[in-house]
Amino acid sequence: MGSSGINAEYMGSSGINAEYMGSSGINAEYMGSSGINAEYMGHVHQHECHPTLDFEPYNGEFMRAYVAEARSFEPTIPRELAEYMTAAYVQERQTCCREDGTYDSTKIVATPRALLSILRVSQSLARLNFRDHVIQADIEESMRLIRESRRSTLKDDDAEENHTDAISSIYTEINNHLQSRNKDSAQISDFMNTLITKGFAKEDIAECLDDYAANDVWVISPDRTTLTLCI
Repeated sequence: MGSSGINAEYMGSSGINAEYMGSSGINAEYMGSSGINAEYMGHVHQHECHPTLDFEPYNGEFMRAYVAEARSFEPTIPRELAEYMTAAYVQERQTCCREDGTYDSTKIVATPRALLSILRVSQSLARLNFRDHVIQADIEESMRLIRESRRSTLKDDDAEENHTDAISSIYTEINNHLQSRNKDSAQISDFMNTLITKGFAKEDIAECLDDYAANDVWVISPDRTTLTLCI
């Protein structure tokens, strides 16, 4: 072990060997977006051992060293990102209001406790990557996790309605962006950060862009940098 507490043979600058581990620290072959692959877990419960692997997993000594090193970091949030997180929190709360101004209990995500959770998850993601500061991607991922956590508690009909509302809202935001500038085309990057700040997931934004392009509402350039309305 070197002075950092992690053997350089195993750990790169990101803190995870890229051959085995993704940015989330989980092997993509066995771990899905929900965190645990059902096939893997089913095998473990049936046979009381993990399935045959085509790679050599990290041993307990390495993982203990990695966790110890990650815990030594105390990430801070730059001022500009603190303002970004606050703005995103305010926008998220506004999207949870009914027309009469009251909060919809099926949509509320942005509570004061949720804001604290976003802060803590963002710092944890920075620790996992051995960083002394939080970056915007950490905040975006923490907000996505909070939204998905809430969505997982909804009934199927409510979850579908919530998803449909998000796609429609993204379309409205993009349309308003174009109308306010009296243009029929725009760089996608011009409104992408605004949509993310307002709490929309990147997956929903991409789905909205593709769905409305498929219905000839607009055209997306081959390099996905420009959106042009169909006139």
